Amino acid sequence: MGCQVSTDGSQFERSDYDKLWKRMNSVSEPVPSHGKKPPKNVLAEHGGWKILRILLVSTYKDFRNERRAVLDLVENKLQPIASEKHVILQVEDFSWGSKAHLEEASSLYLIERLCREAVSSSSYFYLHFLGECSGYILDPNFTDQSFLRQHSISTGQSFSEVFLQLSGLQNEKSLFLYRNPSFHQELPFNVTHFIDGPVNRERAKYLTTMVRGEAPASKFIEYSVRTSGINNIHFKHIMFDELSGITKPIEAMVGKYLEKLPDGEAGIPSVEEFMNEYYSQLHVNQTIMSKIEYNLKSHKSILLVGDYCTGKTSILHRIQWKYRDAVIVQAKEKMSAIELRRAIEAKTNILHDVEQKVVRYLLVDDIHLASKEAQQYLIGNEELVIVATSRKKKLEVDMNRIIIPHLEPEDILDELSFWLNGGEKEKSGVPSVKASNILKMSQQKRRRSIGTVEDGHQPDENIGWNSLKCRVIGTLGRIGSSDEKCAQLAQLSTLSVVEADMCLMESDGKGHLLIATLCYLTIVESGLNEMELRSLLILEYNLLPIAIRRNYKNLPFDYCPDEFGTTSCTQTLPLRWYFVLHRLGHLFMKIDGDSNHFVLPSACRRVVFKKYLKHPHNLEHFKKNFKEFLTNFSGKEWNRNRQIKMYL
Repeated sequence: MGCQVSTDGSQFERSDYDKLWKRMNSVSEPVPSHGKKPPKNVLAEHGGWKILRILLVSTYKDFRNERRAVLDLVENKLQPIASEKHVILQVEDFSWGSKAHLEEASSLYLIERLCREAVSSSSYFYLHFLGECSGYILDPNFTDQSFLRQHSISTGQSFSEVFLQLSGLQNEKSLFLYRNPSFHQELPFNVTHFIDGPVNRERAKYLTTMVRGEAPASKFIEYSVRTSGINNIHFKHIMFDELSGITKPIEAMVGKYLEKLPDGEAGIPSVEEFMNEYYSQLHVNQTIMSKIEYNLKSHKSILLVGDYCTGKTSILHRIQWKYRDAVIVQAKEKMSAIELRRAIEAKTNILHDVEQKVVRYLLVDDIHLASKEAQQYLIGNEELVIVATSRKKKLEVDMNRIIIPHLEPEDILDELSFWLNGGEKEKSGVPSVKASNILKMSQQKRRRSIGTVEDGHQPDENIGWNSLKCRVIGTLGRIGSSDEKCAQLAQLSTLSVVEADMCLMESDGKGHLLIATLCYLTIVESGLNEMELRSLLILEYNLLPIAIRRNYKNLPFDYCPDEFGTTSCTQTLPLRWYFVLHRLGHLFMKIDGDSNHFVLPSACRRVVFKKYLKHPHNLEHFKKNFKEFLTNFSGKEWNRNRQIKMYL
């Protein structure tokens, strides 16, 4: 598994690339102007910030001048215009930085993830620089053949050709920018050397010819540059003058699109509103809902009991949506009766309107976290109809109990197949063989454990499949865990499965990015959006507190000193951000697809706090990072309505 820079062929075989080009065109799907995603929720259509991605594709680092010019144009000239429309222009350049590592074969997964994010959004721009080199080429020994078949990628394709196939060929908002090689005559060397050999340089010319013939004349731009010396004697990066040949058409294309957008509205939906919208759209167990509605008609209080990620919170939001006078309150760890009363009064005067002859509903999530005093206070209030959720069956409250069952085998297979397939549905519509094997082996192990109980110890009835388990086990199976190990994980509790996943993350070279992201999302329970996370992940060496770095001192964390962007808005490198998104995407709850606002499930937050944040010094380190972030980015429009401070 790996990539090679050039082939050993002695000559360029045009017929081979004719076949490859035809195949790329045949599998490239048109991108409609409105995007591919289904209609968004009402909140997103009437407010909130939206990310508009600009995919910038080039080979190696030979377009360093052009890529810097595009970034300066976007951040200094186009972004102020976009901000008036509540739009964030996000340049995605996988070649940026000294540790871009785009030559690694695993980057293919990140390329696919970026293209998927772009195509699924409302709109995106695609800028492809064409030059004298082909770039990194996928080795014929790439081992993940199922991934290649799923996305119709061929071994032997260059990474820039993969970009072109997945998101560039059929996109109306594309520009193909060809740099005229006449500037070679100005180079202060006797002989010009290329990284690519003659065969791949001929291949690059072929690709340019094919793109020129395929793209509309207005989308193919040939530009010329003049050299102005070398920036230093070590790297010998050639400096270019006069890059208006690329900046003017890019500015015209993006500016024309922004002009058509309406101005951003003053009112931006709150995180709570996005959360309510997110939960109201999730599927809920209709049998459970029927039982709840039957009890509510009789004015009976209900206790919903279920494991992590079995849909308890979704059911509460569905009840709130149906009964408009219902109020949801989130119980906290060891919450007292006074604190619970204050939390209720902060949202409604429901406790004081005793003279109103109406049925009033109070929905309490995770009531088992509150103190016994608080639990009894709720039950003693006869004026309210209460629907509470709990993960514990043995709760001393006098309420009708409804047990939420674990997933059925058919649902388990669908969920497992989805995450074994990288978070996408199987094209065949049939659950994968690997998913069937994992479920079958887990059921056999379950029956065997029940049949060999000794010393009167019974297996935990709460251990079963839920949505989060399917996400984690499916993802671990996707990245290489055997069917046997996945089946063994299914016998553990949800928290243990999540912890096993995090232990595996620690051994990754970029594990420090994963740990830091999880810690940030644990501290801010209401979640963070993509722009905030990308900005928080800079200065990698100082991301983790010294205690955590000392615990993992033997692990080879691959720290990167580079930052992406200008001094006014710095981020982690795009390639590294998409690694984080690729590795942690199965744990994220995306409550807003336009700004990519992520929330961590409660089970994950509990494990993260236990592993990394239990010590007060570790917690203070991350809070310090938050305070620096708030200081540096307080002037950014997309950050003014955030409420991170309440968690610090």
